[in-house]
Amino acid sequence: MCYWIVDRLEGELVVLETPQGGFVSVSKASFQDVSVQEGDACRKNADGSFSVLTDETEKRRKKLAALQKKIFEKR
Repeated sequence: MCYWIVDRLEGELVVLETPQGGFVSVSKASFQDVSVQEGDACRKNADGSFSVLTDETEKRRKKLAALQKKIFEKR
């Protein structure tokens, strides 16, 4: 599955990293989950809206935390 990742929030816009590595801005109204946050993994629905993938987001955050811990323990 291809994921879109929330890069940042800019007012009423959500800047997403596309599966191809580019960036696009969409309205917050395009999200079914109004509590969208930076780093969330999302999928684009057939109707053009976006849904936050809670399980995938959590997996990505845990993986990043483990990597950060590994990097900073070596210092």
